[in-house]
Amino acid sequence: MKITIITNCTNRKRKFGKTLKINNLSDFLSLDQLLKHWTKSVEKATTKCAASSVYQGRTFTDATNATTLCSGDLYIVSAGMGYIHSNNQIPSYEFTVTNTNGSLRPWLAEKGVTVGQWWGALNRSWINQNPISKQVNDSAQDSVFLVALPSTYLELIADDLLNIHPSKVNRLRIFTSTLGANLLPINLKKQLMPYDQRLDSICSYKGTRGDFPQRALLHFVKKLNGHFFEATISTEMVRNVMIAGKTIQLPKRKKLDNSQISQIIESNWLSSGGRATQLLRVLRDKELVACEQSRFSSLWREVQTKMKNRVPNG
Repeated sequence: MKITIITNCTNRKRKFGKTLKINNLSDFLSLDQLLKHWTKSVEKATTKCAASSVYQGRTFTDATNATTLCSGDLYIVSAGMGYIHSNNQIPSYEFTVTNTNGSLRPWLAEKGVTVGQWWGALNRSWINQNPISKQVNDSAQDSVFLVALPSTYLELIADDLLNIHPSKVNRLRIFTSTLGANLLPINLKKQLMPYDQRLDSICSYKGTRGDFPQRALLHFVKKLNGHFFEATISTEMVRNVMIAGKTIQLPKRKKLDNSQISQIIESNWLSSGGRATQLLRVLRDKELVACEQSRFSSLWREVQTKMKNRVPNG
């Protein structure tokens, strides 16, 4: 049996060499213009290392651990790099379509381009059109693909997934949120493993919404050995685990804009020693503010820079 795990890149990345990024998206008038500039920058980058050593955080760690447990291959969906193997050499970069500061998404919307169209154009530029569906369609009969992606990345690759041949669909096991499930093509919905928030009641598998797909993936591989079974059997196994679990009542959190969240981070900076983990807990548990981890990380870095540059009084 050949196991392939597909996960997403992360905003947390190890920095090395020159970090590639687009400082002013407004400089680009069209998708083709931006695409040519970006791909040329990636190709010309002189300092690169394996993707597996670039991405950081629990999301990627859980996906990596699941890959090791089932002796599989790990592939990564990246808005900047395309569809890459964990061993592929990539540069340090900042490029995302998630709803965070510096995202490509607003620029694409302004140009009337969907994130799916960006994904298609990016992979075509590297002569790798519809890379995920092609990999599934060309796979051996005993292949299983474990796809752990949040809604933003499923939106990115949805058009690609439409090209999976009906006879190969049963090779997929998909892990995502309710929102992500709604973005799946109809013929793939039956491949969704029915994990839900009751996963948080299982020791060692509690986490954030952002890392939910990868936590579910790791539980599936480590606790259920679900990759060894047909989709109908593994689906029932997951359903039974969820029935036995307890529903965690999530606190109602208020929504604030970036400046308000930054102010809270700054006001609690000294008492927390500037530690991101502690500040996130203050934000969520004490202030009861809704803030995705990727958004928080971006705002935390901005406040960190501000605090470093602050001149002491006197």
